[in-house]
Amino acid sequence: MNPGLTRQLDIRPLSVTGYLQCDDGVIVGRRSDWVEQNPGEWEFVPSGTVDPSSIDPDGHVDFQRALLTELGEEIGIAEDQVALPLEPFVIVEDHDAMVTDVVLRGHLRASAASVMSAFDALRNREYTEIMVLPLTSVGCGCPVALTPVSRAIVKAAVNET
Repeated sequence: MNPGLTRQLDIRPLSVTGYLQCDDGVIVGRRSDWVEQNPGEWEFVPSGTVDPSSIDPDGHVDFQRALLTELGEEIGIAEDQVALPLEPFVIVEDHDAMVTDVVLRGHLRASAASVMSAFDALRNREYTEIMVLPLTSVGCGCPVALTPVSRAIVKAAVNET
């Protein structure tokens, strides 16, 4: 996404991010070095732009569908591994990237080991690696460099407790 163009046209792409817990914590991924925004930083996964396949017949955005699609593409987790429905959590405005990010939270019916195994089986990866952060480390000084959007998600999670 070209932030200069989005500013010039006064438009904002819409993205979706998951704040998803498995049995052992929340899932984050290290962004590839080839991405335009925040290369090498960590973010909550899955995360991606809402595309036309997530628009229902009435013209409404199905954020849950968008997130489930991203979850399969980015870490290889199937929909039957997700406790549905996912819950809207927070909206984050990424002013640098000029993107509005809708964050959904929920639980996976999976251990960290099974999440890692699903990711390892992927051939085309958007992340160089993923990890599961214990919830205690998210709220009191995350051990990895998070993207601005993910830092905002942490802030919302901490403020909620």
